[in-house]
Amino acid sequence: MIHMFQKYIESRKKWLGFNDVWLILLGTPPVGFIMSYMFYEEFNSMHEVAISRMDCFWIGMLYTLIYWIVFTEWAIFMHKKYPSFTENVKRIVLTGVGIIVLYFILDHLVVRAFRSYFTGLPFSETAMKDIEPTIGVLLISFLCISIYENIYYNKRLQDTIVEKEKLAQANLRSELEGLKNQINPHFFFNSLNTLTDIVSDDPKLAVKYIQNLSKLFRYILESGNKELVTLQDELNAIQSFSFILLERFKGNLNIVIDIEEVCQHCYLPPMGLQMLIENCIKHNVISSSNPLTIAIVSENDEYITVANNYQPKGVKEFSIGLGLDNIKKRYQYFTDKPVICVQDDSQFMVKLPLLKLQTAVAV
Repeated sequence: MIHMFQKYIESRKKWLGFNDVWLILLGTPPVGFIMSYMFYEEFNSMHEVAISRMDCFWIGMLYTLIYWIVFTEWAIFMHKKYPSFTENVKRIVLTGVGIIVLYFILDHLVVRAFRSYFTGLPFSETAMKDIEPTIGVLLISFLCISIYENIYYNKRLQDTIVEKEKLAQANLRSELEGLKNQINPHFFFNSLNTLTDIVSDDPKLAVKYIQNLSKLFRYILESGNKELVTLQDELNAIQSFSFILLERFKGNLNIVIDIEEVCQHCYLPPMGLQMLIENCIKHNVISSSNPLTIAIVSENDEYITVANNYQPKGVKEFSIGLGLDNIKKRYQYFTDKPVICVQDDSQFMVKLPLLKLQTAVAV
């Protein structure tokens, strides 16, 4: 029995938007008092012996409980039948009409039976003579139901917002996983081609090259299941990455790194700096007459800047959508701070926000 009652309460809570047991328990006495006040004169006019105020109060309490349970059950039925926000008006109108119909049904059958019992009058003689009590009951009922509807609407609205946020987070997480798994195959091919060239010419350099390539691949694999890495870890990978690139371009590429100590333990999405360096190389001329310089510089512990002298290629290389757009989308998951791009005739610069764990979006 207790288990059935608990299930009933949980069902009411689900479809009303809150647990109204305490509201019923606390609200029945004052509403019952108002009801007894409205019906006192009516009861006395039905019976030869006047009913005491206390007896009328208990009658009012009983009426209130009956009306409250029946009307809220009707509201629950309407919530189940028309749960959509687009059906709000229809649900509210039908709820109001249903309350009026249910009131007269209850008044004609159940309530008149109680009046007959308490007054001693035949059932046929217990009909209300005045319209004022009926209007009073309906007004109180509509007031209570409007409170229920407002709570239900706000709860549904809040649940909808939470569901949308969860869905957005799930979609963003899925997109983030896809972005993290994007790897530019051209880098691997170019690295292997460079290795082929130096293996026969300088075996010791080839060994060092392979060691740095191995460190970079290990970092790519280890960071693949991470959403954020420390700037220090990213820079360690960039050292290996830079060694490979400098060997490839043989004096035509300079990579300058100037990072303040305070920034070392800040966070950023993995492979972000690598992608920016790849972008610089992909879109700019690199030759002995036009060497490319890439500077990686920190700005306090707020931003890290990747800048290069701007010397765009005459023909754009084919792009599969990696690089800058990838980085921007990944940052959107963790912070509202934007990735800043600045370009003029001499320089192209990208500023990446440095993240602290307490400011990054919880994941």
